[in-house]
Amino acid sequence: MKLNKTILTLIFAGFHVIAYGQKLDYLFPIKPGVTNALSGTMGELRATHFHTGLDIKTDGVEGLPVYSAQDGYVSRIYVSPGGYGHALYVTHPDGNTTVYAHLQRFNEEIAAYVLNEQYRIKSFYLNKYLTKEQFQVNRGDIIAFSGNSGSSAGPHLHWDLRDPHQRPLNPLTFNFSEVRDTRSPAIQKVALKTMDKDARINGQFGRFEIEVSQNRVLKPLSLEGNIGVEVLAYDVLNDSGNRCGINDLGLSVDGEKVYQCDIDKLSFAQQRSIYVYYDYPGRMANGARYHKLYIEDGNDLIFYENSPANGIVRFHKDREAKLNINLTDTYGNLSIVEIQVNDSKQQHPRLKNIPDIQKTSFFIQDNTLIFSTEAREGPTPVFLKLKNNEEKQLESSYFAAGKDVFLYDLREGIPELIQSAETSVQTNLKEVITPGKSYQFYDDHLDISFGNSSLFDTLYLQTAYRQEPDGKEYFTIGNLNVPLKKSVSVTLKPEEKYHPQSKAYSVGENGELYYEGGKWENGKLTLNTAFFNTFTIVRDTVPPTIIPLSLAGAEVRFKISDDMSGIARTEARINGEWLLMHSDPKTNRIWSERKDKNKTLKGELVLKVTDNTGNEQIFKHKIE
Repeated sequence: MKLNKTILTLIFAGFHVIAYGQKLDYLFPIKPGVTNALSGTMGELRATHFHTGLDIKTDGVEGLPVYSAQDGYVSRIYVSPGGYGHALYVTHPDGNTTVYAHLQRFNEEIAAYVLNEQYRIKSFYLNKYLTKEQFQVNRGDIIAFSGNSGSSAGPHLHWDLRDPHQRPLNPLTFNFSEVRDTRSPAIQKVALKTMDKDARINGQFGRFEIEVSQNRVLKPLSLEGNIGVEVLAYDVLNDSGNRCGINDLGLSVDGEKVYQCDIDKLSFAQQRSIYVYYDYPGRMANGARYHKLYIEDGNDLIFYENSPANGIVRFHKDREAKLNINLTDTYGNLSIVEIQVNDSKQQHPRLKNIPDIQKTSFFIQDNTLIFSTEAREGPTPVFLKLKNNEEKQLESSYFAAGKDVFLYDLREGIPELIQSAETSVQTNLKEVITPGKSYQFYDDHLDISFGNSSLFDTLYLQTAYRQEPDGKEYFTIGNLNVPLKKSVSVTLKPEEKYHPQSKAYSVGENGELYYEGGKWENGKLTLNTAFFNTFTIVRDTVPPTIIPLSLAGAEVRFKISDDMSGIARTEARINGEWLLMHSDPKTNRIWSERKDKNKTLKGELVLKVTDNTGNEQIFKHKIE
């Protein structure tokens, strides 16, 4: 084992322990000593989580040797159809753990152990924690071969480097010569957001996305009040065309730093907090993930130790200011965006925001309700009917694109109805729910149970119910643009009677259905959900489909699918004895692996595939 001479080593229970938190000399796990290309880096913004390590390219092929990065022992073996697929965890003398995921297969010794365990517990899925005596490895040992298993979108090795508390670290800080990066981060757009109802961007309220040219915002900007700044950007490396993550982001106003974010470690317990790190409504609208350069309520991520403030800046419309956005990658390559604002010599054109006020009757941004009407001559007030039957009159806050725009602070009371000269709009707003405590909401058609950790921030709860002429019932819960920190329990109380096999499905934008499940009790269907959505109740009566692809004595292969609730489990037996079936949901393929390679499959084969609502399909075949 190669160690720095200054490191003190101790021998304990036959295993080396490194003192004083010294860094080990880690080996790059794929093609060490050769330039490698990355398709993903630690801290990169994925839709549902921060990426925890490196995605190392394998030239589009599987089966490359995967090397142990240091001396240690295999502390965990994980096998699953989704997620990491086939994965190994190796714990090292410094207490760190390296994780090798989406593997094609393990080395012979580990593979034999895994196969015996799968047959022992009669399950393809395996999550096994090991002692240090079982599989000790040396730096440079081949422990597995790269693949495309689990939720991988193409052949590669996902590689984590985690500290003794299992917090992912940035592997690129360990100075691997195999990765080259002399290129600065690329900047696509900047977004500006009003943080309360009195703030304005070019005289308007909302969130506005603005193009960047040669790292400058050329559109004239007038900012007033409390404003948040966001940036859409990515890092680029020398040997890869992929868009990777940026780990160091800062914001300065007139040379004074007001925000600093350093993504150098992650916590799995906080992965869902990515929904308050990037702009969640924007991601829901168009898929873009903007880095917020401000810290909102509910954001308790561990990235801000060096931030002097929360990044929300108060501007005076008559005072010029210069904003600098600084983006730095792990190798120190820097990009700076300059934004000059409140130049009195310039005109400040109307900006288009998302959602645009011309496309929606009303929407809610944080604590503010926004409503617009066609502009008319003279005063055109809007009236709000509150839950306590109080009535409020609103005057237009500003005029834009032929519209009078009205802003209302929801902290002053919950409006049930918005009444204008043109129309009357039901808000479906029911309750104000604060984070940090449990809350039970009851309504005619649904109940919701919030835990004390369910919310990031104050929630203005919206619910709605409708029944179509065909009898289908739809239950809308919450605002799709508001993320949940943890799941809530929802009880649907339908007016129709349903077969016990009927389950809850969430409804997509185009009417597509996604299985959610649920449990019936006294005519009510209860489910847990981690996202606000519209739900309906449907019965799945069609069993899964089984298509044989190969029925040879060495191996049987099938294509299986289910068009409604999805496949819950498969079970294969040969002459009554359990047969291991590997699974790849990406291709809908399953295939067998015999425990004894010297024995061919012969006799009565029975494959049973069950969907999530209990429908079964059974395939039988006699292998001669």
